[in-house]
Amino acid sequence: DDTKIRSTIGKHIHKRVGGLVNSYIPTASRNKKILKTPSFENTWYAVAFPWQIDGYDTPLDAVLKRKSSGNKGGEVKPFATRLWGEPIVVYRDAQNELIAMADVCPHRSSPLSMGKVEDGKLHCLYHGWEFGEKGSCVNIPTLHSVDDEEGNDHSKFHARVTKANSGNMRAVTEHQGLVYVWRGNILEADV
Repeated sequence: DDTKIRSTIGKHIHKRVGGLVNSYIPTASRNKKILKTPSFENTWYAVAFPWQIDGYDTPLDAVLKRKSSGNKGGEVKPFATRLWGEPIVVYRDAQNELIAMADVCPHRSSPLSMGKVEDGKLHCLYHGWEFGEKGSCVNIPTLHSVDDEEGNDHSKFHARVTKANSGNMRAVTEHQGLVYVWRGNILEADV
């Protein structure tokens, strides 16, 4: 293993058990600014196990590939959680990448976790807005009801919604059997 253990806690655990293990001890950051001024902001928090995001009820169901009885066909219920009181929804896009965002639809503030994930797209329960790769808005069903004489594909409107919703995105990563969400400035997230 090429990973160099830099933190005191990591070195202590490695010396005792021969390697790093999952625990509730926060991992040390490589960001020196964060280390000088510690806070609950700008740090990674474990929020789920990957099998929970993938729509399984238990780890055994994940191994046996038995989806939850509440899931129909190719759809999965999005994973809802709270991080320091803030509702967050986590799902996988079509490329199997994790996406984490505020659990609120930018249209009418409906909880996105009440919707469904189908073919890598998170569908809002209220008006059916769809969010796909990197949390971008990929479909707004009501736009199809408006006749567009010029044949536009509404991509500019989708881009504006995506840009407006970008403040709701959270950095997310899967590491050592847990899903972590970054609490704080997404640009300062260190992996």
